[in-house]
Amino acid sequence: MGSSRGETRVVPTPGKSLTPALLLVLNEQVHHAARDPVQVIRAVGRSFRALNDELRRFGQIRLDALATMRADGSSYERIAASTGLSKSRVAQLCTAASCTPTRH
Repeated sequence: MGSSRGETRVVPTPGKSLTPALLLVLNEQVHHAARDPVQVIRAVGRSFRALNDELRRFGQIRLDALATMRADGSSYERIAASTGLSKSRVAQLCTAASCTPTRH
């Protein structure tokens, strides 16, 4: 999170990048506070809290979609194959979502 010119910037991780729009907003928040380390820490803290809230919201969306797939009769294997998740991760998420399979 920095450059050779002493500029503070959020730099995406290759292959795991945030959208350009989100990076722009995060960089602007930090840039405005960059001259005062206390303000940088506060700006980053606000960003972390906002990101955590959104991650919880997106996580719930994923759990709801998983529950829908299970209610529609999809097996862990089918969900794993179609989503790229491992079968064990699907099982973990299903437990968190309180999924109940539909019996045919």
